[in-house]
Amino acid sequence: MKEIGYQIILCSDAEPSSGFGTKLIDSLLPRNASGQVIIPATHIKGLIRENLEHLAGQFIDLQLINRLFGEEGGVEGALAHFDTAVSRQEKTLSVSRTRLNQYGVAESGSLRTSEAMAVGTVIDGRVLLRDNIHENFSDLVREGLLSLTMIGGQRNRGAGSCYINIDGEM
Repeated sequence: MKEIGYQIILCSDAEPSSGFGTKLIDSLLPRNASGQVIIPATHIKGLIRENLEHLAGQFIDLQLINRLFGEEGGVEGALAHFDTAVSRQEKTLSVSRTRLNQYGVAESGSLRTSEAMAVGTVIDGRVLLRDNIHENFSDLVREGLLSLTMIGGQRNRGAGSCYINIDGEM
């Protein structure tokens, strides 16, 4: 297998929710069995695929994207396997929000608190490619990785801004 290592560097706080919460925190960060904060492979793969699909028809053939990521209901597996990305640091914070009514007063019961990854956090990930695949697929993965500019939830509110470093590339 060929491996492409990369790092996600956060330029703003990010909120990649796990879907779980506690009595005090409504939305916790996803963690692995060792307690490290992670970005699930499915999240990364989904964002990259979505970005590449926006280019389909213009610059990239949709069939290439489907071969790389796998087709829903397809019998052949994907050419690329994304691993869960793991944070190097335990830099987390709590973000609280509330909804305001028309008079600028907080609505009752609207306070929500989320756990977030702090700006400057570095998250390590890798993509494994099948042996003997055409170099175009490797280039497509790199292009997809470099297309990531936001991760996690609340992207439409400016959270999760990031840039990508790919191992061995400047």
